[in-house]
Amino acid sequence: MILTGSRIIKLKLVQNVANYELQVQPCGIDFSLKRVCNWDSSGVIDFDNSSRRLPRYNNLDFENEIIFLKKGGYLVEFNESVVLPKNIASAIHTRSSLFRSGVTLHGGVIDPGYVGAVGALMQVWNENGITLTRNARLAQCVFTKLERMTDLGYSGVYQNADSLF
Repeated sequence: MILTGSRIIKLKLVQNVANYELQVQPCGIDFSLKRVCNWDSSGVIDFDNSSRRLPRYNNLDFENEIIFLKKGGYLVEFNESVVLPKNIASAIHTRSSLFRSGVTLHGGVIDPGYVGAVGALMQVWNENGITLTRNARLAQCVFTKLERMTDLGYSGVYQNADSLF
């Protein structure tokens, strides 16, 4: 079952919502742009995380609260964070105005039990790039109630993270 935006707020599943009137949607909450990064090195991904090495990130600067992004890939972090009980998962989806501008977001499933910051991979496909303002609404986070409480909740390295990179 997908939760309504008002139910998400009532359950306090999302923190740091700046404007309920604009961000609460019928089946989710709009997430807004906090920062944009690109990569300074490569990463290593393996089966059991014993050799995992994440790349170094480079924060890109806003100029007068605006940032222009050329065609390419970026990491974005949202202002909003989540607090998920062990019976609710969520996922990030691209807002339609963003993909109509030639930009997509790719985010993973946010597991039950996760508490912390949220981000996504942003791909600018438009040959002309895109201009974003700080706090632009980029994504809609949709929350789904599981059929039952899970025994295991998220317990990875990002638990309780204030920031992802």
